[in-house]
Amino acid sequence: MARVVCPSCGMVTDVLVEGLCPDCFRALHPLVVQKREIKLEECRVCGAFRLGGSRWIRNLEELEREVLRKLSSFVEVKGGVQELSLSLERGVLKLKVLGKAHEALPGNYVEVHELRFKISRTICDSCLGYVSKRKTAIVQVRAKGRMLTQDEIAVIKNALSTLSSLSASKGLDYMPVEVKEEPFGMDIYFSSSTVASEFVRRLSGKLYFDVLETSKLIGVTSSGREKHRLTIRLLLPSFKRGDIVDIEGKLYLVDSVISGKIIVRDLETFEKGSLPLSRLNLNNVRAYASRENLEEGVVVSNDGASIYVMLPSSGDVLEVSVKHGKQAAMFTPGSKVSILRKAGEIILVPRA
Repeated sequence: MARVVCPSCGMVTDVLVEGLCPDCFRALHPLVVQKREIKLEECRVCGAFRLGGSRWIRNLEELEREVLRKLSSFVEVKGGVQELSLSLERGVLKLKVLGKAHEALPGNYVEVHELRFKISRTICDSCLGYVSKRKTAIVQVRAKGRMLTQDEIAVIKNALSTLSSLSASKGLDYMPVEVKEEPFGMDIYFSSSTVASEFVRRLSGKLYFDVLETSKLIGVTSSGREKHRLTIRLLLPSFKRGDIVDIEGKLYLVDSVISGKIIVRDLETFEKGSLPLSRLNLNNVRAYASRENLEEGVVVSNDGASIYVMLPSSGDVLEVSVKHGKQAAMFTPGSKVSILRKAGEIILVPRA
């Protein structure tokens, strides 16, 4: 094969590509050429990025994929490109290109280009709402005719804690702006109505409640867009764990209340049963006595025919006749019980 001299660099070569050696041709014909500067916005609070007015991105790898997806807006690809990859490291945006600029070149090669970009610092929407304490949505948690229990409050706080843990990856709007604990319930304010709805969804797996949503016009933006505040009211049932309820004329102990059903214990047979929670079923469940209003006692003796219970408050001992075999087995000496008085009858209630 004849060897020739490159007219540009003087190198002796076996191949000329459009009159130049492969190295000179590659130097004069890059695989990509940047057409315009890449403009990024960075949130000065959480460090999230946004490219060209699109969505805010908090994951660096996701940002790199987004820039790569819109790469044709910023660079012109020349020649035959087989693969593109992009990385942002230490303030340098590097584009790695695999391909070759001309078919006559002996094989593919890799070029690394540093792309020009500019970052302007601002505040993302989620941080702006949180930092400014903007109350776009409120979730009101109440219980029908009673206060929330400590167990219910703990469930609500745990759900808030789980939601807030997402703020690092999803934005500060995942943290509540304010939480108010009142004697009658809890009010939780969010800067995002979407996050407020997400909180309700997460809570629905832990508690049962009716949901009522309302929206109120609270103003108009400078661009003329209406601003609304979303109120989501969650109403828990009138009964709770440990209460006595009346279901179609029979008394039951509420053993537990979970998202989809109520577990009850028949106070005659002491058998457990469940009732799916729905508005229709709730209409048949009436709160009869709260656990706070039941007397407390301690079983001191059980001879199989009668159960003897001492009242710590007075020292009196009550004798209660055994009506069911399971009752005798359940109330053993030393066990704590609740006492329900109904029309002169004493009913022993297991402690839920």
